[in-house]
Amino acid sequence: MQALTRSESGYFLFNLSSYSIAMMIMLPTTFCAGITLPLITRILFVKNQNEKMIGQVYASNTIGAIVGIYLAIHWIMPLLSLKMVIVSGALVDIILGIVLCSSSVAEKKIMGMLFSSVAMIAILFFTFLFQLNPVQMASGVFRTGNANALGTVIFKKDGETSTVTVVEKNLPNQLRQLIIATNGKPDASLTIGGTSDDENTQILMGALPASVAPHATTAAVIGFGSGMSSETLLQFPNIKNVDTIDIERAMVEGAKTFLPYNKDVYGSARSQIHIQDAKIFFANTHKQYDIIVSEPSNPWVSGVASLFTDEFYEQITRHLTTHGIFCQWLQGYEINWPLIMSILKAFDAHFTYYSIYAANNGDLLILGSNDKLIATPNNFIFSIPAMKTLLHKVQVNDMQDLYIRYLASERVLHSYIVNYAVPVNSDFYPIVDLYAVQSRYMQQNVLNFGWLGFLLPFDIFNPTYPRIDAKKISLSAALMQSDLANTALLYRNAIIDPKKISTIPDQRAQWIVRTLNPESLTCITNENKTTWIQSLYSVGLLTSVYLTPDEATPLWKTIEAKACVNTLPADARNWLQLFEAINARNIAIMREKANILLLQSTNNPSQIPYLTAVAMIADLADHDTSAAQTTYALYAPKINAYFNTNPIAANQFALSLKVLHSLALKKT
Repeated sequence: MQALTRSESGYFLFNLSSYSIAMMIMLPTTFCAGITLPLITRILFVKNQNEKMIGQVYASNTIGAIVGIYLAIHWIMPLLSLKMVIVSGALVDIILGIVLCSSSVAEKKIMGMLFSSVAMIAILFFTFLFQLNPVQMASGVFRTGNANALGTVIFKKDGETSTVTVVEKNLPNQLRQLIIATNGKPDASLTIGGTSDDENTQILMGALPASVAPHATTAAVIGFGSGMSSETLLQFPNIKNVDTIDIERAMVEGAKTFLPYNKDVYGSARSQIHIQDAKIFFANTHKQYDIIVSEPSNPWVSGVASLFTDEFYEQITRHLTTHGIFCQWLQGYEINWPLIMSILKAFDAHFTYYSIYAANNGDLLILGSNDKLIATPNNFIFSIPAMKTLLHKVQVNDMQDLYIRYLASERVLHSYIVNYAVPVNSDFYPIVDLYAVQSRYMQQNVLNFGWLGFLLPFDIFNPTYPRIDAKKISLSAALMQSDLANTALLYRNAIIDPKKISTIPDQRAQWIVRTLNPESLTCITNENKTTWIQSLYSVGLLTSVYLTPDEATPLWKTIEAKACVNTLPADARNWLQLFEAINARNIAIMREKANILLLQSTNNPSQIPYLTAVAMIADLADHDTSAAQTTYALYAPKINAYFNTNPIAANQFALSLKVLHSLALKKT
């Protein structure tokens, strides 16, 4: 894999080599197994046996195949391992060969017995001297190209559907990490003494739906993983029953290595574990739940894509109570835009209301309901001591740490989703199942989903949602939005009080602060305005969104005083007034100043995407879709040309502009 490019041509060569290796191993085996029945039939013909005997042989072959598969999957593999399945299958073939050879003529009998003896010796050699390396088996070499898992395998079991391993890794600062994997693909992790990105997802998968559904008394979790999502739900005393469904028993056994962190899943009377396919489980029960959490593995994993289909979401809605909430984990990595939009189309078709949150920099959580608008998270979750402890582990210490993860609702996204040019993912058109593996190989992602609205005042479209308050945001390495909010607060404090400039570690950021608040009065003129505007732009992008008006007012006054606001050049004054208006969510002034600055920014293409988005937001908030369409049509060519050479800017603004354009067109 390391010799191949992560491209379509590389994917073709990867498949060619993979299938060639598989054929080299399986074709001789398949051929030899396949000729067994014809050989037996030939022997019966030679011995003039009648049709009844041949029919009995065929019937025995069918019964043997069924019994063999049942024994191999349900008994031999779980009890004795994958290796012993191979050995036992080979032994059956060798024994059958010995029996056939013993009935042959003397010359053939000797040769047959010789070959059988050699084969038996080879099997014994394989059984006792050759071992399947558990570290390499757990490495996920097909995914990374690295055959060595970095850690110690502390659990390994070949289950009925997959091989489950748990790897323990030593991390810096004497931390340890446990990773549970299916066929080498990590499904969950836990850092002992610290935290990981994955834990944000696992804990929030339980906490977030419960926080918007304080009435919930029943819950179901699809996918066991480490058991932490179910564990989180069990911390809510009002939830009387949690059903956790997983198709693989070995996963449930392997997750016991995570004890005591998931102890309630195994020990609580309110927890029931069901070893069953999720679709079959829901098809066989009439039970309804207040919360259903779906956290399967990545869609490219074999069989998993069926849990992201139109039919599955239709089935799930029948098992939600009237006020029920469905929570879907959707990975933003190893997937591309057409595939994730195909999934969202299926979701949108069956949930009238939904909200999308960022669990971390790579994972999305989608809350769906058919009863009413998804409520704002309720702070009762912090009144539960055990829940507060779990949330603290993933740097969620205040309601603001949940608010900042909010991306958008159906009000903003519905039009964009339904009009995206891709079919709905379904059992009958399994677009995700067909193309997700290629997306994984090519290392595609939709991580810029997390940038939706985060440098823009998208909260205008949801005025009931609380404003972001940067001083209450906990800094988390797993969430870029928390870093942006923290940077906004550092800018604000250092500009107001220059003594605090040392709290800003970045040299360029310190220079920006000194530009906006120099040691001596420096009135901004046409000669020195360019640097000042660029510095203001860097600060305003963050502070206008992440600071409350009360926090931002002293900032603007300080900047105005140092720049001699009464004599500011017109364009510099317009920029300052624009950021003040955005922070105050003053739609009229936002619209006015953004349009004025767009006319003045023809020589600065880096600012056009931002100004266009702000103007469109103001137009749409004022219900003027025609003006929003006009603005987009006027500046889209310049923006697209700029994005082609500036991928960072494209990541920051491209999705937001597409969504705004879709809202302006009002297609449904």
